[in-house]
Amino acid sequence: MKTRMLILITTLCLSASAALAAEKSKALVQLDTARAAVEAMAAKAGDNREAAAGLELARAAIKKGADAAEKGRQMFGFGGIKPEAEQEVKNYADIAELETAAVASRLEKGRSAAELEALDKQLAVVKGRIKLFEDRKTELEKYKAEASKCQGAAGEIETLKAEKARLSARIDKQQAEIKELKTRLEDAVKADVCRQAAPTAAPVKMTPAPVETPAAKEPSPAVPAPAAEVPTAKEPAVKTP
Repeated sequence: MKTRMLILITTLCLSASAALAAEKSKALVQLDTARAAVEAMAAKAGDNREAAAGLELARAAIKKGADAAEKGRQMFGFGGIKPEAEQEVKNYADIAELETAAVASRLEKGRSAAELEALDKQLAVVKGRIKLFEDRKTELEKYKAEASKCQGAAGEIETLKAEKARLSARIDKQQAEIKELKTRLEDAVKADVCRQAAPTAAPVKMTPAPVETPAAKEPSPAVPAPAAEVPTAKEPAVKTP
């Protein structure tokens, strides 16, 4: 009878110990969560050396926490862990979480630095394009100013062309008037030359007859005077004796 009671009590104790062991403390749950976070971060870190060093520290803290949990178990390792052991496990779990967070911060910092570098490169490209745009805009403004000057010069040229055409028409008119006056002058000169070249009748000269004085002793009979010859226009008149 006593033997049966002892077996029954032992069975109940073992069942209670198994039930207690099945229920993990908060510290152990935190330790398991930290372990999962470390492995997930290791997958994200890849070959990052700084991240690998931080993850190794986190793994070491998790291992120490697991060892402390094993050493602090009650009832020959079948019950829960002692309160002081649970606090130690929690501390190691906190260390592992902090190291994991630090690794995440380093990775985020590296990613941010890479993104910042990429943004700096893009910004440099954008600045270069903006400068090129500003240069082209300046050139365009210069070309617009030159085009405006050319338009003004073209207007002046058109004005000068119109003035030249007006002056050419005036010169042509004056040349026609000069030609007409010249023709009239030449006609007048020809008419005057013709008038000067026409022959005119020479006037008739009357030569008086010579008067002879009579001799003292013998008077001679009066002899009638001969008729005077009319000279031609070219030959001079000849007196008769």
